[in-house]
Order: sequence, then structure tokens, then C-alpha cells
Amino acid sequence: MSHYQNPTYNHAQMKNQVGVSNLKMLDGEDLTAGDRRKLQQLQMKDWVQQQTQENQQKKQLNKQIQQQYDQQTLQINQSLKELEEEKQRRRVEMEIANQQINNQLAKEKQDREEYMARQAQLEKKQHMEEILNNDVWTENTATCQSALAPHRVIPYHYKGMSEQQRQEIRNDQAKQREQNEQKRQQEKDDERMWAQYNEHNRKQLIIQEREKARKLQTLRNNQKESNLLSQTEQKLKLKNEYA
Repeated sequence: MSHYQNPTYNHAQMKNQVGVSNLKMLDGEDLTAGDRRKLQQLQMKDWVQQQTQENQQKKQLNKQIQQQYDQQTLQINQSLKELEEEKQRRRVEMEIANQQINNQLAKEKQDREEYMARQAQLEKKQHMEEILNNDVWTENTATCQSALAPHRVIPYHYKGMSEQQRQEIRNDQAKQREQNEQKRQQEKDDERMWAQYNEHNRKQLIIQEREKARKLQTLRNNQKESNLLSQTEQKLKLKNEYA
């Protein structure tokens, strides 16, 4: 309201009214403007300090989160490295063991073949000796000698053999069949054992590879879940800070 519209205004009295600096106070003059500006400056300074402190806290929190993430990533990478080194070590050991087994089996096979060759040679020699020395095979004339006189022979000697001679031949044939059967059975047993051993090694290798793959997949899943959890926690923290 202007002093011209105020019915109680006394111009003469207001002319004598002066301020602190001996200046007359004007109508509508704001004497608290300086204090208000100082208060606003203090508030602005406090707000700036608060914002700076909050930014520093956010930076520190982000730094801690990043450090935790880096440390966790380093641990996971170290675990993967150790797992890969263990896998490589086991593979080398398995290759060495397989090589040793193969060498042993090759040696056993060589020894078996050499033994069988010696046996075959011995049997051949025995057979030759039997042919050369057996009276039946050599048709020894002494067997044809008659009991009546040394110069006489049995005319029907070559027309047939005695039961004892036939039995001896049958026994020899049966013995040979038995030996041949034993050889065939031994070869079958050796082949079956070799096949079983190879199948066992193959299954063991498959089981070990599957176990390694399962461990690696589990480790990757754990890393993925850990990363997702860290991202979720970081988003929640940032959301709460800026909410």
C-alpha cells in the first residue's frame, strides 16, 4: 500500500525518520536483504559440500564394487587356470600310463608270439623225429620179422595193423586235437582279455572327460550367477542412492 493511500501516514514524521547510515528509510526498502543473501550463500555452500561428499561416497562405493568384481573375476580365472592345468596334467599322466600299458601289452604279445613260435618249432622237431624214428612211419623191417626165424618176415604185415598200433595212432590224433583246441582256446582267451581291457580303458576315459566337462560347466554357471548377482546388487544400490 502506498503512503498516499495510508490514512495514518504522517509525512513530516517519516521525513525525520532515518536509517543506520543517517539515510532516510524509503517506503518498501528491504533491510534484511544482506542477511538473506548470506544465508542463501551458506545454504548453497552447504549444498555443494553435501553434493561433493555424496559424489565422493558414490565414487568410493563404485570403486569398492569394481575391486570386488575384479577380485572375484581374478579368483574365477585362477580357478579355471588351475582346473585347466589339472586337466592337462591328468591327460599327460593318462597318456604316459597308456603308453606304458601299450608297451607292456606289446611286450607280452611279443613274448607270447615268441613262445608260440618256439613251441611250434619244438613240435615240428618232435614230429620230424617221430616220423624219422617211429616204426610205423618208417616201416621198420624189424617189425616184419617173424618169430619163427630171423630171416623170415610176416607176409601180411603191411596188410593191417594191430589194435595196439591203431590205438597209438588214435591216441596221437586225440592228443594233437587236444593241443590244437587248447591253442585255439588260448588265442580266444587272449583276444577276449585284450578287448575287455581296451573297453575298460575307453569307458574310464569317457567318465573322466564327462566329469571334467561337468566341473567346468558348474564353475561357469557359478561365475555367471555371481556376475548377475553383483550386477543386481549394484543396480539396487545405485537406484536407492538416486531415489
